[in-house]
Amino acid sequence: MTSAVEEVARNAEHTARSSNDATSATQAGLGLVKKTVSAINTMSTDVQKTA
Repeated sequence: MTSAVEEVARNAEHTARSSNDATSATQAGLGLVKKTVSAINTMSTDVQKTA
């Protein structure tokens, strides 16, 4: 019984770490998307000024 509880605890810890890793990757991706949107908006403004 103890080994089953320990296995569940290890699995829960692994799941928590994986979830944190996924959250970090998502936040990094969001930062890249925001930078891309900003660059596109800047480019759009520049094009409108020259048109």
